Amino acid sequence: MTKPDEFLDVYMGKVYRSGHTEIVSMGVEWLFAQPFDLLADEDYFEFLIAVLHGEEL
Repeated sequence: MTKPDEFLDVYMGKVYRSGHTEIVSMGVEWLFAQPFDLLADEDYFEFLIAVLHGEEL
């Protein structure tokens, strides 16, 4: 099941039974594979950088 949103890729909205999602894992993949496309969503980009820096959200 995916959660409808304006994700860069529909798989980013995947929600598992446990409640876990693909938000961070897909974001890290895009950070290395498609960084300029990722910059199209500034809030998401800043969120990923904060997560990778270990900042509390």
